[in-house]
Amino acid sequence: MSQDRDRVGDLPTGTDGGYPPNRRGDDPTRAPVVPTWTSVEEGAVIPAVWGRCRVPAIVLYQGLVHQPDAATYLSASPVSPNATQYVDEDWKIVPFRSAVLAFALGPVTIQKLWRDDELSTITVATFAQKLGAYHVTFSAASGKPVAVYTLDSTTTLHSGTSLSAWVPPAGDPSANGQAWEGVAQLRSDKLALNESGKFYEVSADLIALRSVSSGDAPARDVMYDLLTSTEYGLGLDPSQIQIDTGIDGNAASSFDRWCVANDFKVSGSASKQTVKESIETLAASCFASVVYSEGKVKIVPLGAESLTGNSVTYTPPTPVALDASDWKDLSFDGVPEDEVFNTWTVRFQDRATDYEERIVQYQDAGHSQRYGVKRADEFSAPWLKDRNRAYRLAQYLTKQSLYQRASVRFTLSRQYAL
Repeated sequence: MSQDRDRVGDLPTGTDGGYPPNRRGDDPTRAPVVPTWTSVEEGAVIPAVWGRCRVPAIVLYQGLVHQPDAATYLSASPVSPNATQYVDEDWKIVPFRSAVLAFALGPVTIQKLWRDDELSTITVATFAQKLGAYHVTFSAASGKPVAVYTLDSTTTLHSGTSLSAWVPPAGDPSANGQAWEGVAQLRSDKLALNESGKFYEVSADLIALRSVSSGDAPARDVMYDLLTSTEYGLGLDPSQIQIDTGIDGNAASSFDRWCVANDFKVSGSASKQTVKESIETLAASCFASVVYSEGKVKIVPLGAESLTGNSVTYTPPTPVALDASDWKDLSFDGVPEDEVFNTWTVRFQDRATDYEERIVQYQDAGHSQRYGVKRADEFSAPWLKDRNRAYRLAQYLTKQSLYQRASVRFTLSRQYAL
């Protein structure tokens, strides 16, 4: 029925963004901030992460800034005689402050760490220590260091479980006994800052919720969490969603079957985006659509042909037969040839290159030879971290543009009212 083909974006919007009521008292379309834990960064939300991906740190707590006598390289300018200065691992005199940085809801496994664009080539625990401040004493006569510098900070990583309360160094603001239990975090009593007195951009490669052997998570499981979780999703009852059967009621045409057959495994987070946007971008990354019909949120694959893969077969939904008296006001919209795109580009974060943004492109050779190259706007797939999956999506987008070019609208009789 035509109602099933309407996208969520076309639905009436209200306090629930077009979705059915749920059990949460807050705005159900927005990812919740973790209980009452406020971050220093305004508007920042501690994300829930699925699969394996790179996430930036969020500042949960910061102490007072301790400024050095001179923010310069030691070789360029000596400092006060007999002074004890704090330096980073490159012997650069730096300011520092105590801090707690959050990565994601735990528990997680931290695989890699970055400081700005510097990737850890040692264990993450050792690299975390290197983010702290060191101290060195200078000679009264020469103003040069008299000994190798010594690590003078405690910087540790925590997966998010069994955390003790954070106790700031003496003189720093109170943390009010916060442990931020359930949050993967980095803690440091002296975290080295850059020359401007600001935090370096620290990020982590995390393995988190629903991850399987490849690191990614099954798309069906992530979608289920986003729709049903009361902690970081819409909080819908499972009876209000449809992902394990298709719009015809058969498992063979379901979103689950479609994703398994295509090997659509995903990684991503729900944080600053609204939950509604996360659900829609996840569906789009897997070549599917989100609709609200019959009181349910349904995830509808857009594949028009049968497909066998990973020991399962996806079959498109069984067509609905209507009597001629059941509809009226028929209209037909077709896409003219000069508005058809034969070349699609998909942008994604490639885990193979440490999550640098990459693009893949698919072009229909026959159509481009006959009509010339016609490129569509770049398509973003934030949930894909694998080049082969992004390429498959580009293929589907191209074929959809070339071969699914007609839309039919009509009005059904009242017996089909949903």
